[in-house]
Amino acid sequence: MKPVVGKDIGSAPGAPDKKDRDGVHHVMAAAVTRRKPSVRAVAACSILFVEPQADNERCISNSLLGANADWQIVRTASAESALDIIQQRNISVIVYCLDDNKSTTDQCLRAVLEHNPGIIRLALVAHSDNSKASELPELAHQTLSADTSPEHLLTALERCTSAWQRLQGNPQLQSLLATVEQMPTPPAIYFRVREEIDAPHSDSESIAAIIARDAALAAKILRLVNSGFFALPFSVSDLHQAITMLGSEIVLSLALSAHLFERLPIPGVDLDTIWKHGFLVSALAKRIAQDEGGKLLDVNASSVAGLLHDIGVLVMMANFPHDYQAIIEEQTGVEDHSLVREHELFGVSHPELGGLILELWCLPDDIVDAVSNHHRTDDYAQLSIAARATMLAEWLVNAHTHGDGQVPAVDLPSGISHGQVAAWWDACEELANQALI
Repeated sequence: MKPVVGKDIGSAPGAPDKKDRDGVHHVMAAAVTRRKPSVRAVAACSILFVEPQADNERCISNSLLGANADWQIVRTASAESALDIIQQRNISVIVYCLDDNKSTTDQCLRAVLEHNPGIIRLALVAHSDNSKASELPELAHQTLSADTSPEHLLTALERCTSAWQRLQGNPQLQSLLATVEQMPTPPAIYFRVREEIDAPHSDSESIAAIIARDAALAAKILRLVNSGFFALPFSVSDLHQAITMLGSEIVLSLALSAHLFERLPIPGVDLDTIWKHGFLVSALAKRIAQDEGGKLLDVNASSVAGLLHDIGVLVMMANFPHDYQAIIEEQTGVEDHSLVREHELFGVSHPELGGLILELWCLPDDIVDAVSNHHRTDDYAQLSIAARATMLAEWLVNAHTHGDGQVPAVDLPSGISHGQVAAWWDACEELANQALI
């Protein structure tokens, strides 16, 4: 079947039709009114939609026409023609609209991976909030509900094209991603809540109503909210109250973190210890951001980044258990040693991989930045408050866990005093002695 190519995003009606060498028709871009450019917009990106069951009027790709002048939307109705297209054209992102045959989707995505691992793979799936992981595409970098709003799909594609751009400048990360087969994806309910948070008239009640659809997840969030991590003076009994007190971003990150730890099989690894480490870094990063004069958004971003900062480690463990076990056995408490070994074995370190994953998940930029840079001490002054807080919290928690109980005697980044470090060290000790979860 011949692929159908949509108009170049931003092309004007009546723009001249042109046929390229593979016989695919498309419309040359012309000057039109554009949406406000995204700071994450990527030039010269081609996005391929595979829509097996959609007629021309109901194609999801049509909802993106006019959205971004730097994108070319290519559309086809079969997996076979999609593979032909990626061999002939430089595709940045493939969006597969899942049909009834999951095996066809998996075969297509695997063929895309084998031909060009640098293509970002996004799947749109008609499923409920409680869909099982076995029902979802195994090799998609990201999975969204097929009825996601055009606005949220646009955001997801902006992040996908940004991630593609990141891979173009980092061949080692691209090579590693090609070998990662167990890539965690957030639950469908995460994106429904994400959309509701971004909606203009959302509130804690409407967000709680969506989370309540998943009874197990709602119970887990309430358990965590009532744990020592938040040290609330009273018991929280419903989601609406939890969201009102803690903020939607914090509650959403709890859901994301809980889901992540359930879905990644890592034999022989004590996930409970990693889980508690994330909570400790999160709590301390929140304290540091507050002390540094961070606004509410900075404080929340620090807390979320602290909770998810080692997602790259988890993915490396799940996909390369024997290699990473060697790194664990060699650990001396000096984090730099682990980073060096990660580079030697995988070509990249876990902050780079973690930042890429969170970018694909459409987390806010300040959280992605904090996770990507949580071991950067060379340009401390240039980092955001969330990145600085996460980096300092991780350093202090590691020193406390593996050290001799004393404040580490090291050269501090410019702008940080020994008095501040001593205060945060005391806070770290206090938090470590609490039953956070």
